[in-house]
Amino acid sequence: MSSDAFLGGRRRSRLKCTILCCQLQHSTNSVYLQKAEQDKYSSVDQATSYLHVQSLRKFPIEKLDGEVAVVRLDSAHLMEPLEPCNLSLKNTLLTIKYLYEARAKVVIVTSWDTVLQSHNPVLMSTEALAEYLTLLLQVGVIPVNGVPGLTSVKQEELVQNDIILFENLRNFKGEVSNCNDFSHKLASGAAIFVNDSFLLSHKILASTVGITRFCYGSLAGFQFEEELKQLLTITDTTRHPYIAIIGGSNFLRNLPALHLLASLCDGLFFVGKISFQIMNGLGISVPSHFVERHATAEVLQFIHDAHARNVSIYYPTDMWCLNNDDNEEMGIFNSSDLTCGEYC
Repeated sequence: MSSDAFLGGRRRSRLKCTILCCQLQHSTNSVYLQKAEQDKYSSVDQATSYLHVQSLRKFPIEKLDGEVAVVRLDSAHLMEPLEPCNLSLKNTLLTIKYLYEARAKVVIVTSWDTVLQSHNPVLMSTEALAEYLTLLLQVGVIPVNGVPGLTSVKQEELVQNDIILFENLRNFKGEVSNCNDFSHKLASGAAIFVNDSFLLSHKILASTVGITRFCYGSLAGFQFEEELKQLLTITDTTRHPYIAIIGGSNFLRNLPALHLLASLCDGLFFVGKISFQIMNGLGISVPSHFVERHATAEVLQFIHDAHARNVSIYYPTDMWCLNNDDNEEMGIFNSSDLTCGEYC
């Protein structure tokens, strides 16, 4: 079983709780609400100007009329509950609706792990996701399979006032390799690229980097803006305990950020592949092929430094495991049972 079989990351974890974050309405006074709205956009402006990010919100709306706009979405937000306080889903849908109402031809590209298809009917096919998006947006969404690009779209579908959804980008090697030809096909006919997948913005993919070579405008969507703002204000909180949830992999690459978080937080909760490095450093047996051997010394030093600062370290106590051959669920196992043998 490979490392992909242990699902401890953001998209695959089965946590037994749901956290809902709602902004409390302090006052119904119109002056207060107007100031709050101004403060919100002020912080967004500071975030986007600081990192030189051009936003969809500040882009001249008249320049969108008649243009083809490719929107890179984070499919995880689409799977979230449709609730009033779910700002991630709300902002994601707002990006699409804003472009659509500005009379742009909207083309959606996104990706999802095929392992999730057996657990979520919406992700079973491009057609199923298009039907779900149609329900959310109340606008027709046309599924298009095959190599992404307007050349794959029928002429009659192009002239319709509908949104186009391309096939799962994970099905194409050109996406991960940031292939120039694949990027060109992805951008075919498009003038505007809107990135609303902040989670993937650090990755060099055809749908986040390569496509920008062929579009004259590259913009941040509303959800991208919101997540960027949250990142830049992460140290402003005065609430305690202050816990950071850390996922991903490659311990050494993330070490500077980990040291920064350890200096700010009361506790660090590790999930995903990076949690195996922490567990190994704490003396917990994990399958050897999950351990980044070249980072062992740095892991031990980091744990020592965190403990010296009285920063608590947390890791998953159990793991949901799959069989890599057929994606069949094997069950949930205690972390202490993840030894080389029966489960790896």
